[in-house]
Amino acid sequence: MFGSPSPGLYDDYSMEQRENIKPDLSALRINRDDDHESGGRRGLRVVLLGTLLIVIAGGALVGYRMWGSATMPEVEVARAAIESSNAGVEILTASGYVVADRKAAVSPKISGRLEYLGVDTGSRVHTGQIIARLEHHDLDAQLEDARGNLANLQAAGAQAEAELAQARATLAQAQANQHKSSLELARQTRLFENGITSKADLDNATAQARVDEQQVKAMEASIRAAQSKIDSMTAQVRSSRSRIQWGEAQIEYSNIRSPFEGLVISKDAEVGETVAPAIYGGANTRGSVVTIVDPNSLEVEADINESSIGKITPGLQAEITLDALGNVKLPGETRKIIPTADRQKATVKVKVSFKEIDARILPDMSAKVTFVQKTESATNDQSSRVTVPKSAIVQRDGKTVVLVLTSDRVKQQAVTVGNDLGDRVEVKQGLAGGETVVVRGGENLADGARVRLKTGS
Repeated sequence: MFGSPSPGLYDDYSMEQRENIKPDLSALRINRDDDHESGGRRGLRVVLLGTLLIVIAGGALVGYRMWGSATMPEVEVARAAIESSNAGVEILTASGYVVADRKAAVSPKISGRLEYLGVDTGSRVHTGQIIARLEHHDLDAQLEDARGNLANLQAAGAQAEAELAQARATLAQAQANQHKSSLELARQTRLFENGITSKADLDNATAQARVDEQQVKAMEASIRAAQSKIDSMTAQVRSSRSRIQWGEAQIEYSNIRSPFEGLVISKDAEVGETVAPAIYGGANTRGSVVTIVDPNSLEVEADINESSIGKITPGLQAEITLDALGNVKLPGETRKIIPTADRQKATVKVKVSFKEIDARILPDMSAKVTFVQKTESATNDQSSRVTVPKSAIVQRDGKTVVLVLTSDRVKQQAVTVGNDLGDRVEVKQGLAGGETVVVRGGENLADGARVRLKTGS
């Protein structure tokens, strides 16, 4: 478009003016690089502006939804449960805690410094297992001394036995000599009477008989002395053995053993501390080393109001729910009613045992116990039923309804209720089970209203 000028364009100009115009025309050209750069900047601005508008619109939408959610009423909900009809009628619900019927604070039988502790909180132990040990170096020395003394006494006893045997042999020889001398004396006496032997021979025979008799008596005395010595040695050996048994018992007492199979729930002492039997514990002395419970003896202790204790009898069936296990119902049975009341709380303590122990159950967990009275009709009826908390049932326009929560909206559902089951009620028609129903906060809600679930306080 900018080519050479037409021949007639410069006719009215001189040659010099024409030469001056040419450079000016040649300088007229389009700067395409500048146009490209300006277009890129405009495109970038358009993208940034669009992104900003999207972010603003999204933030406004989120803010609107949050504002709308904040203004929605809060409700508490529960599940419509499907239960077996043979569950019986709930007659009472009480709160309590999980405790162990078999529990032991294990302490040593003797005082001493703890040198070994082989368990920790949560450890499982077996009957007779050594869980801790006290220092016993002094007891070891006493035991070795008693064993050495026993060895000496046994050697002395063996020597006394040998002396007794020697004395008995000598006695036998002396008795033989006495018998011989007595025969000789009798012969010399007859000869002397017959005038055959002399008086001197008779006197010699008489003297020898007396010597042999005294020899026998002396050996008998020696035997009695040896026997007494042996008896003394025997008594000392028994005493030494008793000392050894005592020392061994003391060393065994330094081993602290588990009294039964169970679970360690607390560690009450550390290595290096002085421990003693609980009745002798002082200000600086631990009375127990560990505390053990038998998991198989776990049960629930529930406080029952005095006015309701008449409804509870031993053997009454129960359903136990633990906060730690959610809505899981564990079967239980009333084991014992403690025959005393708490005058401050006006309650009586009832022990409810688990029919099956769940490994997740731990001591001191909070629990709720629902006592169930089974009727003959309930026992024979094996069908299922739908139940909801009583607070889910409301009356509107002369109808019995529940508010069913779907997503974030409630829907009014007419129902037909049946038997009263303690804090729940049977729903014969209107619910299939598993629905989420409003139990609190639905008093003024309209059908189809939007709600939000109440969070923890």
